[in-house]
Amino acid sequence: MKKRFLRCLVFFMIVVGFVFGVIESDRFSAESSVAEFEIEELAPAGESVIHLAALGDVRSGVGRQAKIAHLLDRVHQAVSLEGIILLGDNTPLWGSPSRSLRKTFTIPYASLIGRGAQFFAILGNHDLRRGMKEHQLYFPQYNMNGRPYYSKVFGENLVEVFFLNSNGIENDAPQIQWLEQALGQSNARWKVVAMHHPLYTAAKHHPADPVLTALLEPILLEQGVTMVISGHNHIYERLHPVKGITYLTAGSGGKLNKGDLKKNDPMLAGGNDQDNVVLVLEFSANSCRSLAYTADGKPVDEARIVPMLAVSTTQ
Repeated sequence: MKKRFLRCLVFFMIVVGFVFGVIESDRFSAESSVAEFEIEELAPAGESVIHLAALGDVRSGVGRQAKIAHLLDRVHQAVSLEGIILLGDNTPLWGSPSRSLRKTFTIPYASLIGRGAQFFAILGNHDLRRGMKEHQLYFPQYNMNGRPYYSKVFGENLVEVFFLNSNGIENDAPQIQWLEQALGQSNARWKVVAMHHPLYTAAKHHPADPVLTALLEPILLEQGVTMVISGHNHIYERLHPVKGITYLTAGSGGKLNKGDLKKNDPMLAGGNDQDNVVLVLEFSANSCRSLAYTADGKPVDEARIVPMLAVSTTQ
């Protein structure tokens, strides 16, 4: 009798959980479908505009991926994203690498993939474990094509993004040489660097590595890089320009480090350490509009950035 009662109780709990799960799913879908989401283009009529999105460290937030993917889908439908940048720590290892990528990327982002959205990934420190590096390097939707560092031009030389592998880059002379040459040969109006580890940050958990900053900053300044986008810290931040370069961290695509931002840091221009945030960048010839949205589509930061010219570092 007791066993029968327990079986009935378990069955009842399963049914109730399923019903409430369906109700919650329907509620989320309804709320998302009516949420307002608009991006007004800054560029004058007829001027070329490129839209990119960026988010990082999604590996630790699988339960949040549905909302983040839905937001990106809405952005893509609104402005036709040219690319979605994944800033490293892209997927956890659950079972085989292929199973992990299917569960944490292919399934959540199926709608975006079906609409032709293009993703461009870099490696984070957690992506080097147990075969994940090789699997990600050759994963078709990540567009790395076997390369741990590469560049991609968007528009007719309007934006070129240089995707770096910042894991051990201080001991990677070939990558440094490639970066100097690729930046020097670029004719893009905007030169943007994407790398997992930040060169500057107002976050407490992972402070910037001064060795990494001393190595890369002179190259970026000399070659006219305007913007550096990173992950690693599970927050969103936009810093005041440092020697003309704007540094953004968009590492709250998964797990959050709530309270991690040093709110009184003089470098901090805008930030959020309470919500999952997606960064949207709208480039025109003369300006870039950066917009940060929570997974619910709420704007939390906006700024206008202008391109910079190369700065001599030998003065």
